[in-house]
Amino acid sequence: MSEPDEIFSLRMENWHCIPSFSLIVLSMQGVLREQLAKFSEEYNNMTDANFRFAVLTISDSGSAGERAEDASGDAIVEMMDAAGFRQVDRRMVPDERSDISARLVEWCDSADVDVVVTTGGTGLGPRDVTPEATRSVIDIEAPGIAEAMRMETLKNTPFAMLSRGVVGVRNGCLIVNLPGSPKGVRETLEVALTSIPHALAMVRGWRTHANP
Repeated sequence: MSEPDEIFSLRMENWHCIPSFSLIVLSMQGVLREQLAKFSEEYNNMTDANFRFAVLTISDSGSAGERAEDASGDAIVEMMDAAGFRQVDRRMVPDERSDISARLVEWCDSADVDVVVTTGGTGLGPRDVTPEATRSVIDIEAPGIAEAMRMETLKNTPFAMLSRGVVGVRNGCLIVNLPGSPKGVRETLEVALTSIPHALAMVRGWRTHANP
């Protein structure tokens, strides 16, 4: 028997040690199925009432009592409730940087709130200071979420590019700036909700400033 024939013969003898392709595929499918089930369980846990939210409406007229309704805040509550989050607080403040930042710090450092959703003050007006107030208190910024909200809503209106909303983290609490209109709130929050649960799971271990 020639050398190539001998090598081929040895290889043939060892084939019984190699699992069939079908068995390999079935094994991979089993592992994939387990991983998908694990991910599904983790996602369900992330989107249940484990996460608590607070709503901050920024409005001069609303805080002065000149506006009876807060339709944008109502839209946030409706969508967050439907997504499985639990509301723990809701307030309204004027378009004052100090008032906005003080409320954000109080909630984020309390350890009672996981995500703060704000509405209003994200445009180009002289009283639109929500982004500046948010940036002044966050530890890190999460620009990808804000960019995704702008890019998606840009498909509906060119004015989306005028929004300056910021998303960031302070002390393990996520802060999400949304526009002031109910329509803008619904369109942007729909986008943000696709990543908020995972973002919250990632920052849960940050709690360092909370009161004992």
